[in-house]
Amino acid sequence: MLKGISIIVCCYNSEKRLPETLQYIANQTGCDDLNIQVIIVDNASADQTKNVAIKEWEKYNLPNYTFTIVEEFKPGLSSAREKGLTESIYNYIVFCDDDNWLEENYLTTVYQLFEGFPNTAVLGGLGEPAFSSDTVIPVWLDTYYNSYAVGKIHPKECIVDSVQGAGMCIRKDVYLNIFKIFGPLLLSGRKGKKLSAGEDSEICIRIRLIGYQVLYSPDLKFKHFLPANRLTWSYLLKLHKGFARSFVILDIYKKALNKEEIGSFYWLRKSVYNFLLFTKYLVLYLPNLLSKTKYKREEILLSNWFIFSTNYFTYNFKVNKIYNQITNAIKNATI
Repeated sequence: MLKGISIIVCCYNSEKRLPETLQYIANQTGCDDLNIQVIIVDNASADQTKNVAIKEWEKYNLPNYTFTIVEEFKPGLSSAREKGLTESIYNYIVFCDDDNWLEENYLTTVYQLFEGFPNTAVLGGLGEPAFSSDTVIPVWLDTYYNSYAVGKIHPKECIVDSVQGAGMCIRKDVYLNIFKIFGPLLLSGRKGKKLSAGEDSEICIRIRLIGYQVLYSPDLKFKHFLPANRLTWSYLLKLHKGFARSFVILDIYKKALNKEEIGSFYWLRKSVYNFLLFTKYLVLYLPNLLSKTKYKREEILLSNWFIFSTNYFTYNFKVNKIYNQITNAIKNATI
């Protein structure tokens, strides 16, 4: 394939966030020998995302960059990414969120890592939080940085189970292959204001199921802009509910990855187990829940156990069907 990197920026009502994101992409260094393709995917935006993108990119004169804007009317991060991939011409892909500010050597580091680690199909890096000057940073944020795709996964470069979706990089050929093997993703990313989750973890575990590695490198640095409206306790609770709803599917994948058999009533055992955890700790946590404490970690834990329980029960015998589909896909795959 051609030597270069395709950057896919998925946008939903991004007119205010996009200018700075594009500035950081344009200011990449060491890319003279690389061809860079920037793809803006306008995902059913209701603002001036498309016009702002055109106006902003006109400020830069970069001979080795190409710039494309495409529209995807089906809402959802998964749909936007797929649209961007159909437009991409290079095998190394960077998924840059519209609020990610890539450090100036990000693209060259991506290229070097993929070239140096041929069995690595997914790269992830170190997201550092960025705020507006007038943002009041909540006291609980240090505890929940990872919920916002920021903070170190590991102190040094290493093979990991998964990486965060912000700034995630993939080999396009391997990525397309997991769809041929397993079919469409079972989990979806965000859809407009709906905080769905789990898509990136599903991609990583599929990659591992077919024998490739996921690499984390703290040298892949970027700023992740966190606006004030996302730094509320209610927003954090919604984030964790989104994470919890992806748990059943990811658990099934992990069972397949570890070649662990599940019985016919695995779903029922897991549902009952999590419901018992919920009821047990509801009683234990009740005094604190009724107190005037503002930020209660117990709310997140209880919500997780309740969602785990109800989701296992909702899936019921589909759990075994999904497990069998995954394991059969691996057996029948030509990798």
